[in-house]
Amino acid sequence: MVNLQPGAELRAIRRHLGISTRQVEKYSRQIADAEGSAKFYISNAWLSQIEATGPVPSVQKLFTLSVIYRLNFVELLYLFGIDLERIGLHQLEIRLPKTHPARLEVYNEDRTATDRHFSRALSRRV
Repeated sequence: MVNLQPGAELRAIRRHLGISTRQVEKYSRQIADAEGSAKFYISNAWLSQIEATGPVPSVQKLFTLSVIYRLNFVELLYLFGIDLERIGLHQLEIRLPKTHPARLEVYNEDRTATDRHFSRALSRRV
C-alpha cells in the first residue's frame, strides 16, 4: 500500500470495515454518552473533514476512532506522526538540572523494528 495521509488512511480503514461516516457518528455518540463527555463525539461532518484534510484530532476523538475502528491506540497516534517509542530517546537527550531515575518503556510490544508504517499493520489488525 502507498503511504497515505492520515485522513486518507482513516477513510481506507473505515471503508474496509464497511461502515459509513453516519455509522461512525452513531457509534461515537454511544461512546460519548458512556464517557459522559461530548469531546468523544464525532460528527459526520467532522469525520469527512478529517478524512479530506487530516488535521490532528483531539485525544478523545482518537480514543473514539480507536474503539470504533478496532485499532491499537498507539498505532493510531503513530498514524498522525506521534511515535510514543521516541519519548525515551528524547528524555535521554534532554539533560535536566537535577538527576533522577529514568526508564525506557515499550508501548507496543507487537511492533517490530521493521514495522514502522501503519499501512503494513492494517491487514493484520482489521
